[in-house]
Amino acid sequence: MTHATRRLVMLARAPAHGRAKTRLAADVGAGAACRLARAMLADCWAAAGAVRDARTELRLALCDAPGAYPLLTPPALRPLPQGEGDLGARMGRLAHAGAREGHATLLLGTDAPGLSPELLNAALQALDQHDLVLGPVPDGGFWCLGLAPRAAQRLQPDWLDGLDWERDGTRAQVQARAAQLGLSLTLAPPWFDVDRGPDLERLARHLALHPDAAPRCAELLAGAIERSPPSPMLLSVIVATLNEGQRLNACLDALARQPGPVEVIVSDGGSDDEGPDRAAARGHVVLRGPSGRGAQLAAGAQHASGEALLFLHVDTSLPEGALDRVREALQGGAYASAEAGAFVTHTRSDPALPNPWGPLLRLADLRSRFTRHPYGDQAMFCTRAAYDAVGGMRALPIMEDYDLSVRLAGRRPLARIGTPVIVSGRRMQRRPLRTLLLMRIIPPLYRMGVSPKRLARLYRG
Repeated sequence: MTHATRRLVMLARAPAHGRAKTRLAADVGAGAACRLARAMLADCWAAAGAVRDARTELRLALCDAPGAYPLLTPPALRPLPQGEGDLGARMGRLAHAGAREGHATLLLGTDAPGLSPELLNAALQALDQHDLVLGPVPDGGFWCLGLAPRAAQRLQPDWLDGLDWERDGTRAQVQARAAQLGLSLTLAPPWFDVDRGPDLERLARHLALHPDAAPRCAELLAGAIERSPPSPMLLSVIVATLNEGQRLNACLDALARQPGPVEVIVSDGGSDDEGPDRAAARGHVVLRGPSGRGAQLAAGAQHASGEALLFLHVDTSLPEGALDRVREALQGGAYASAEAGAFVTHTRSDPALPNPWGPLLRLADLRSRFTRHPYGDQAMFCTRAAYDAVGGMRALPIMEDYDLSVRLAGRRPLARIGTPVIVSGRRMQRRPLRTLLLMRIIPPLYRMGVSPKRLARLYRG
């Protein structure tokens, strides 16, 4: 995978809710389209990595940060930006740059799962005899574009500028441009991309016979994605973490006992322990990015595909059946009109720490039973629609969940679930009086307009 004369460049963008596979989302829903985009990215990356004697490279859309991507297997060692301009400008520059460096360069996207390493290898081998290779798809586009090193000597980086990438038939436009430039062109074996519902049905038929061709997609399609939202409601649980491997394991153990369907997203702020890798090994989505709980939770929500979101601290464990209670709150029952809410808390002492102020631990739970604006360890939840309507989680250094709950409560009263979540008392045990004082003064100071940065320094000081 490190031979200097063959390079596979995958063009990708983050599989984020509402931005991923928007045409397919019209048929299967935004959540299902997001999950499919994530599976397609993983399967296409694995197929590219299986091509012998070729270096693989991940190129991200300009609006995406490298840390915003779920972990891939094998991991992308150094994701790079695609650069500016429309698709043609970006593809032209990247293909030209690779070929100019002496590599037979093949560009591909993530819309064509099921591609075999043999098919990718055939496209690369075609560049031994031809300047340009295109892999045709039925709608008149192409699943790959390859450029030979000898062709770069006759081209400029802008050789694909000025084409119309907003309509079907882009392959014919590239073929015409190649003829104008005097490039010899051949076609790779045909394949199909997945942009619409009928394409998904074709992929499902193919994977029913060849599940190993795209195992992530095969597993997802075996769950029978419907054109209507699944029932029961899919919940995305977002956990922000930073060097909390042991507590993260306990938190994930409690989540594993919850009734499904559940999507778990671990948004890591730069841990140097093994917690995020262990979470990925359990099959959870793991995101890596800058530290800061507000930013981490916002990144997790951006990548979530569920119809509802629940924000969970690693200090908090959900009781048995908690997610069914969330579904009941958001879909009817005692909270027929609720679109957001939170749990009350029950704080338990950490046996590894001294507990001379035992009764004070329960004082921390009183707020959860009376506040109109929940925050902190209360496992706040909301529908995806409500979250988007209020502008989502803000990347504040502190009070990010309180800020969100105020905006959600401005739409409808929040539900309060009386079955408590279990919260570790470690902060209270370490500095009981200071912790209680900060719990009392930080929210009013925030409401008075004190800067969240100043409040964060006070909290962590």
